[in-house]
Amino acid sequence: TVMDALKSFRPALFEMAQRVRGAFGAADFDAALLAEYEKLDKISVDYAIMEKARNLVAARGDFGWDDVGTWVSAADHFEKADDGNTVHGACEFLKSAGNTVVNDAPDHLVAVMGVEDLVVVHTEDVTLVCSKGSAQNVKELVRQVADRRGRQHI
Repeated sequence: TVMDALKSFRPALFEMAQRVRGAFGAADFDAALLAEYEKLDKISVDYAIMEKARNLVAARGDFGWDDVGTWVSAADHFEKADDGNTVHGACEFLKSAGNTVVNDAPDHLVAVMGVEDLVVVHTEDVTLVCSKGSAQNVKELVRQVADRRGRQHI
């Protein structure tokens, strides 16, 4: 059903899925997917398919919802310390409060000192530091970096 919807409403995405299908599970799958993905229009599934499909069924539910689209909202899904700091991964805080730190590098320590309301994300490739108030602009920063680096993956 999903593939039929892609074929009808987002043919380029359908064709990409067909091209990478053969690489699924192979060692070069990530590289093949990335090469194809970078060529696609950036559009969410609700705009691309859901708003156009006529074979959907909805059910009323009694559960919370959070669109985890920013680091600030993602922090709501981690435990907060008494000082309001939220951490995932290795981090040490000193005289800091209300910060969100995500550290995906197992052999790397992030140290945060004397600051408030920052988002710090450390991965193998990049470290992001921004105020919580500007965290919604991450996509803009990613585009800027990609433009400067000739559309290389960051």
